[in-house]
Amino acid sequence: MKILRPVAGFLPTYGYFSNYCDSFEGRILDYGSNCGNLLKSGPLNPANYTGVDVDEFALYVGKVRFPKAQWLHHNRWHPCYNPDGDDSFVDLPEVDLAFSYSVFSHFWFEEFIHTLQRIKAKQIYLSYCDIKNSKCVEWFREQLTDPEEIPTDEKFIYLVDNYVSREVPNKCAKFTSFWNTEYLVHLLGRFGKVEAFPPPERWYQSCIRINTA
Repeated sequence: MKILRPVAGFLPTYGYFSNYCDSFEGRILDYGSNCGNLLKSGPLNPANYTGVDVDEFALYVGKVRFPKAQWLHHNRWHPCYNPDGDDSFVDLPEVDLAFSYSVFSHFWFEEFIHTLQRIKAKQIYLSYCDIKNSKCVEWFREQLTDPEEIPTDEKFIYLVDNYVSREVPNKCAKFTSFWNTEYLVHLLGRFGKVEAFPPPERWYQSCIRINTA
């Protein structure tokens, strides 16, 4: 098995999304699932859960922990998380609810839109980095060495390693996107009714909810 990276640290993403989602009933897609953080942190039925990730080893761990869940390897290229991937896109199941924590916050403009076009869900919940949320911006900058300042008057911008950019590199160690919330809500209006929410206490990323039905 090709191991892309060690399994990332546990994040209680059920606790994060429960601030915005009243009911987790029905079929669930966890896009960027890691090894099943959403399942591990909440009372979900594994038989109704599909996890999707670029990390084969994380998916293997998820299968061991939750054998009744469905797990899909998504070998899509990403300059930081999957630089050896390709331009293929895994066939996603139709679900009631889709959740994605700290995935779209590392997407560039085109990938953000393209991925949402492929998700088939009645409701979509995704986290993102608000360019005007100084706590969020500084948290990501603190993970780097002497990074450039993030201009807060942009519609969107990327922090690529230590540099602010509008370009997507072939390969990098860090890639984070920051978005103006009003612009993002307007941009995503093509997918349904869009609402934006600030981060819960002790979290840094904000949340978008899209009602597509």
